[in-house]
Amino acid sequence: MTRFKREIPQINSGASADIAFLLLTFFLITSSFDSKTGIYRKMNPPVVENVLKKRMDIQQRNLLTLTIDANDRIAFENEEFPLQDIRALSKTFISNPDNSDFLPEKEPLDIPEIGSFAVTSKHVISLHVDPETTYQTYLSVLSEITAAYNELRNETANRLFQRPFARLTPEQKEAIRTAFPYHISETETLNEGGAQ
Repeated sequence: MTRFKREIPQINSGASADIAFLLLTFFLITSSFDSKTGIYRKMNPPVVENVLKKRMDIQQRNLLTLTIDANDRIAFENEEFPLQDIRALSKTFISNPDNSDFLPEKEPLDIPEIGSFAVTSKHVISLHVDPETTYQTYLSVLSEITAAYNELRNETANRLFQRPFARLTPEQKEAIRTAFPYHISETETLNEGGAQ
């Protein structure tokens, strides 16, 4: 008697590769990452040693210090300070609208596209952050400070060029940025006894 051998059909490996590719594509498309949080900053160039020697001490009137502790409490002049007031405080500090003696000193600067403009070029906003501070609180404070700069730039653009900052020419934008440059210093505060 003759036995019949049954042949097993071969699996089409091309189809399984297609299915794997489709699954990979599906998960890549449907997965989303929260990309709205982050900090866009242009890094300063490396500091050259002779530039360090030329740096001067910052006068107290030119320095605004904000501190965030490990419990996410924000402090200004050793007093607890609400997050929603940081923008207004920063705007007043940066622009010194009344030319107050206790706010950054204003000096005239000849800016292309604008002409002579009084700026607080020596102002510094110093942000002291505890290592235990949550990232969300840190971002919120930094966002309020950045919003203060952006509002000042937009208000000045509307006043000088009768249009918002976003609609200015590149030369006009650079002029406004020269009038209100970012001067934010960030430091990490160490626990007593040093880093652990």
